[in-house]
Amino acid sequence: MIDIETYVVNAFFVNNHILIDREKKEISLIDAPGICPELKEMLNSGYKVLWIALTHGHIDHIAGLRDIVDLTGAPWYVHKNDLKYVEHAPRDMFASVLNVKEPPENPYFYKEGDSLYIGDAELKVFETPGHTPGGVSLYCEGCGVVFTGDTLFKLSVGRTDLPGGDFNTLKNSIIRKLYTLPDNTVVFSGHGETTTIGYEKENNPFVRIE
Repeated sequence: MIDIETYVVNAFFVNNHILIDREKKEISLIDAPGICPELKEMLNSGYKVLWIALTHGHIDHIAGLRDIVDLTGAPWYVHKNDLKYVEHAPRDMFASVLNVKEPPENPYFYKEGDSLYIGDAELKVFETPGHTPGGVSLYCEGCGVVFTGDTLFKLSVGRTDLPGGDFNTLKNSIIRKLYTLPDNTVVFSGHGETTTIGYEKENNPFVRIE
């Protein structure tokens, strides 16, 4: 089985989830907020980055994308509806704070039903728009985890007041996709603590099952 390590990166306290296959010395990244010391140590120790999966295109989650791709040559994935946010990031008002560079070329676009793999783990792509039009979540049934980006947090949800956001769309994504997962599924969010699907169904004040 793979290991999962999470490190908080950059001024926006983004969770960078790193999936690790220690036997093959391979890793994969959920989002690319920057190169934290732990990631740098893995790379210096000979770990190969198989892929980078962006949950959405907001600047805080992609601030280190160019640096990581330049350093590792890893392919990167984004939903086509969020590529515009990635491309706009170097001109964002926070670009200088996060030292954002022009994005690398040749993105891979994933969609509902696609899968990414590391070790013996399969991560299925769920389209979960609402925070952004191209937001996705990545579900690993064998690991019992889901990476939700900024769609679902512990006792909260992603903001929908930014361009492209829509609360009703977000709510539908959570109820129709995420809340259908087993209750014991661990939720790794883009910010904050882990939680479980069952806990959020019972306690999340923004999206409750009636």
